[in-house]
Amino acid sequence: MKIRKLLLVFIISIMFMPFVVNAETCENDKISIESIETKSISDNAVEKNDPTINGMGVKLDLEMSEVGDKVEYEMTIKNDSNTDYKLDKNSLKIESDYIDYTFETKDKTNIVKAKSSSEAVLTVQYKNEVPEELLENGSYNDNKTFNIGMNDGKNSITETVNNIITNPKTGQSLLFIMCLVLMVIVISLVVLKKNKKIGTLVLLLGLLSLPFSVYALCSINLKVESNIAVKKIVECHEFSNESSWEDIIESIQNNATECMNVGDTKEVDMGTFGTHTLRIANTSTPAECSTEGFSQTACGLVLEFADIITTHNMNSTMTNVGGWPASDMRTYINTDIYNALPSELKNAIISTKVISGYGCLNYDRDNKICNNLDNSGNNFESTDKLYLLSMHEVWEDVDGNTSNGPDYYDTAYSNTRQLDYYNNLGVTTSNYSGAIKKDSSNSASEWWLRSAISTSTYGFYIVRSDGRYNAISANYPYGVSPAFRIG
Repeated sequence: MKIRKLLLVFIISIMFMPFVVNAETCENDKISIESIETKSISDNAVEKNDPTINGMGVKLDLEMSEVGDKVEYEMTIKNDSNTDYKLDKNSLKIESDYIDYTFETKDKTNIVKAKSSSEAVLTVQYKNEVPEELLENGSYNDNKTFNIGMNDGKNSITETVNNIITNPKTGQSLLFIMCLVLMVIVISLVVLKKNKKIGTLVLLLGLLSLPFSVYALCSINLKVESNIAVKKIVECHEFSNESSWEDIIESIQNNATECMNVGDTKEVDMGTFGTHTLRIANTSTPAECSTEGFSQTACGLVLEFADIITTHNMNSTMTNVGGWPASDMRTYINTDIYNALPSELKNAIISTKVISGYGCLNYDRDNKICNNLDNSGNNFESTDKLYLLSMHEVWEDVDGNTSNGPDYYDTAYSNTRQLDYYNNLGVTTSNYSGAIKKDSSNSASEWWLRSAISTSTYGFYIVRSDGRYNAISANYPYGVSPAFRIG
């Protein structure tokens, strides 16, 4: 008797197996996103990257700043299957307090017809202002991953929304649940209650509902990954004595620098060092700044002292062994000089990758080779808050790589670039007055560079009082005039 019951349960279960088997016959692999392009974008919205397609998924990367900012994407969905699919757009509910997402077909029917391509529109809109306390460095990131379609079960880490695109021929995914209930009833009545008449009737109803529930399992999953950066609108404050450091730093950190120009100056109170002048020495970031091994000291927004703060030796002895990273000067400007800056300015200075040249005991001018190197022959790399300029950051060589040019003496010449300020003045090895700086007595005076003398191990280069360069023993006290970057 037990064997008979078990056999009956097995037979009934087998009759309901088409639920799973037929689900595998859905032609979802024949549905794809053919294209996506930006249909419209509001004035304050920015596409940081173009939208991309990955199978039935799209990736968006946007920046918005004002409530109402909106971007509309037009998509082409290709349906090579034999089935029409319908979007239940009411299930698209993204849990975001600040960004709205809407999706619908262009013809408003929300049906992706068989053997055709349908146009659809995905809209992203900044709907509610992000509170000030949620902004970090003037920005708030609203990152969402959701499915327009059946949940694939792989988004547990991120917020997931199920938006079912069902087969309009059947439409009711609820029938699937009904069929499962019927199966339970059949088993209960037929096996447990031994009521064969009622069991047979319910079984017949279950079989009649089977085709409907089978096709209701066919669905499309369109995955959307969005990275929306909401930026605070910041006014550009001029780099001048009329603007506070707080306002200037806020403008720089939020890329509101359109009113700042190379050569603009502002005084800074450095306590016992007195009041000195900072100027914008660079604002550009050319492609070479992204190359491997390239110094960041002349990339982006660079501030340098327009005058000489004080005097100090590069090292206590006549040596450049270890180059800039091993120098007493590096320690001095990153402690004494750095700590003398106003706290609001000091806290905004970013660490910068600094590439510097090395010295050698014996330089072969004919073959341009250093013998008896003071290190392995590689240029030095350090990370600094404050740094001195290099030869190339001041002068551009116009002598064609001859013995008169700074590239002949600086092994790291090609690892950096001339700052915009000196480039705008046309400072070269033959036109050098733009490199002159003055000390506290308002007299033109010498100031140190971080470039080691590549033909010896005794010193570094300086900018002379007339704007030319010269090699000087490292233990001489000359002018200190560093640079740094804000970020």
